[in-house]
Amino acid sequence: MSSSALLQQKGLAQMPLSEKLAFTPKLLSVVTQTILALIGAPFRNRSTTPSTIKRHVMYTAVRALVDTLTPLQNHYRAPPTDEIYAAYCKTHKLTPDSEILQDGTRAHWMGPRNAKKIILYLHGGGYVIPAEPYSFAYLHTLRQSLLESVPAEEVPSVLFLSYDLAPGAQFPRQLIQASALLQHVVTNLRIDLSSIILAGDSAGGNLSLALLSHIAHPHPAVPAVSLPAGAKFLGVILISPWADFSTSTPGFAINERKDELTPNFLTNCSKAFLGTPHPHPIDANTNYTQPALADAEWWNGIPADDILITGGEDEVLIDGVKTVAAKLSKGRPGVQLLAAKDEAHEGPLLATLVGEKELGASADLIKSWTKSRL
Repeated sequence: MSSSALLQQKGLAQMPLSEKLAFTPKLLSVVTQTILALIGAPFRNRSTTPSTIKRHVMYTAVRALVDTLTPLQNHYRAPPTDEIYAAYCKTHKLTPDSEILQDGTRAHWMGPRNAKKIILYLHGGGYVIPAEPYSFAYLHTLRQSLLESVPAEEVPSVLFLSYDLAPGAQFPRQLIQASALLQHVVTNLRIDLSSIILAGDSAGGNLSLALLSHIAHPHPAVPAVSLPAGAKFLGVILISPWADFSTSTPGFAINERKDELTPNFLTNCSKAFLGTPHPHPIDANTNYTQPALADAEWWNGIPADDILITGGEDEVLIDGVKTVAAKLSKGRPGVQLLAAKDEAHEGPLLATLVGEKELGASADLIKSWTKSRL
């Protein structure tokens, strides 16, 4: 069992009875809000809500769920990342294959471990929610779509980090795990950095940026990553990166009912992750934890030239996404930002969750961008 699964198990064992008793009534409230959204969908204000009834109802359900559950209740609701990976393998009749680090951290393979190139993937969930099934489903779809125009031996495999969750594990634990995994991949698996695409969504995008920061500016509480001089990632993909823990930027008011995230959920997540009150004080960790607040010069020296950043114009976090993209792009022409119209947070993953046939402009760009680097 991985360190993340053990920690989640330990947290549930210590979960107060009051939180367990409140779980079912909260779920019933979510169901009620979802039914009301469905009934009222034809009469909704289309200028302030998602473009389709299906999205409107689903986003309402997700908002209600994340807004009402505590971090521990989310652990109670969602199986560990390892179990979701095992279920993915069972569905697709694959043999599970994982890397196990010295501290018990695991990372799971999607595709052959001897692939020419890999995507080192860090999942979202506000650092408090395990990887959801649609994360694996989207990455599976991405790999399958590349097979349509790329020889099978050229399709990158995915190495999916199962990191420890807050509040049981707070910063910098997840950065320690991501750094150790990268060091393992480069040193023990002997995969060149130039053959690795670093990718992450939401909190995973936050962690990807923290890893880049740590490589350029080693954090004193995290073992340094030793890389060959001048080595650089093949590329970096950031899907709706959580770049700023503020909940007062304009996107929160504009996209309040267009997105699936809520200020209360995000505040609870950042408090669980950092262990400090919200709004969080600026300190020596801020550049690692809130990358949109770092100066443009901070990003000098990161081992990446080509960075794709996608976000949705309908997501509450879009201001932070645009801010960090602008800072990364200074002196780095390979940075590309897409703020996709009619997309909310994590557009490609949400489209997968909702079951849409077309995954949207962000998904299309991620596919073409990845293909161009194979």
